[in-house]
Amino acid sequence: MVIEIRSDTDKLGKLQTKMRDTWVGNGVRLAWLIDSQQHISYIYRSDGSVEVVTGFDKVLDGEDVLPGFGLELARLEV
Repeated sequence: MVIEIRSDTDKLGKLQTKMRDTWVGNGVRLAWLIDSQQHISYIYRSDGSVEVVTGFDKVLDGEDVLPGFGLELARLEV
């Protein structure tokens, strides 16, 4: 599993390509790209699907990769 948080200087498109091609493309089963600027999270799965989660009032689930793990996105708000 990989978790990446977008910084102020990161280009979103470049990070999305990295998540898809580098991480998932090389066998990572679950990857989260968290855009703290826009409060949007992208969940990349090994089957090629991408789920978009809007808002930081949600909890991201570790699914079958990290059962029982959850990340409360509200904790990331500054």
